[in-house]
Amino acid sequence: MKRLIKILCVLLFAENALSESSEQPLISAICNQNVDLVYTLLEEGADPREKKPDGTNAIQLALSQPNQEIRNMVLNHQDPDNGETYLIRQIYEDNYSVAKDLLAAGAEPFICKFDGSNAFDFANWSGDGRYRQLLETYQKRESDSWALVWSDEFDLEEIDQSKWTHEVDGLGGGNNELQYYTDRPENSKIEDSKLVIIAREEKFGPKGQEKRYTSARLNTKFKGDWKYGRFDIRAKLPYGKGTWPAIWMLPSNNKYGNWPTSGEIDIMEAVNLNKNGKHLIYASTHFGGMRPKNKSKILKFPTSNSLTNDYHTYSIEWEESEIRWYIDGYQYASQREWSTPGGDFPAPFDQEFHLLINLAIGGNFPGSPNSETQFPQELKIDYVRVYQRP
Repeated sequence: MKRLIKILCVLLFAENALSESSEQPLISAICNQNVDLVYTLLEEGADPREKKPDGTNAIQLALSQPNQEIRNMVLNHQDPDNGETYLIRQIYEDNYSVAKDLLAAGAEPFICKFDGSNAFDFANWSGDGRYRQLLETYQKRESDSWALVWSDEFDLEEIDQSKWTHEVDGLGGGNNELQYYTDRPENSKIEDSKLVIIAREEKFGPKGQEKRYTSARLNTKFKGDWKYGRFDIRAKLPYGKGTWPAIWMLPSNNKYGNWPTSGEIDIMEAVNLNKNGKHLIYASTHFGGMRPKNKSKILKFPTSNSLTNDYHTYSIEWEESEIRWYIDGYQYASQREWSTPGGDFPAPFDQEFHLLINLAIGGNFPGSPNSETQFPQELKIDYVRVYQRP
């Protein structure tokens, strides 16, 4: 395989910036300062998702610089071989500090090739073609080291009670949430081989404990519990102000004490998707001592509105000294540091955890729904798959 040059760009690509003939500025005016185009070399066989720039190769770009001028600067800076492939991706400047300005406008990673004519062939880019082929190659290599140990493809007529337990309460999840979780089919069911969690606007609950919304929260506690592994959940998310879908993990036995001393791993959370153009997903861990000595590490990743229109696979790879987060096979976050007063590293993430899937409404994080929020809202799960090292 030809050597790949991975150019990681602190850029917000305008929609028409991918055309070879376009002379629109490549950097959007949404940025308020000059930025660096940083790149590094990938050797043959290296994973294009994981190499990070070391800062030694950088070209400073001005906001108004046209595309062709930028191409020429890159080519003059590093003379490529004819046919060399360039993998271009947007990252945050200065350790991810401008996250919100990048993929939020719908920019996608893409591959382009140097064709020998002193220009990048932006016209022949392919976000789902060459890039996808590369990912599949590396995913296959990685999958060879993981073995499937548990799954639910949701191919039964009803939710499999041997794998899932409904939580029934209106306690607010510790976050002042507004829903009452039920085990009714009106709030969770199997439909077209999908688990569907449905949030409804309706009064429900015992007298004095009524809530304005209903929804469902399911867990695998004592039915599916794991220490380390890869967890893949393919899902289509709800949208609107006040919606809060979550795919996450809690310890099955609180060895180090109550939350958060025994830990929490959030595979994917999202709030208020599509509201004011927001398309962020969150990856996080919670650990440390009891409040106010608790600690959290929350990582934001900007995406596009396809989260609510299409299915995407949300994953973590949880190992003894590292947790990595993925969307559709692309690693966008990792964490290697955490702690708890009850034990030495890698505690608390050295015990069995179980999965939880829920759709919360309102609460401290998203705020309350407004008049524009449409109900019912649905969180759909295509499958849940758990892998471990042989």
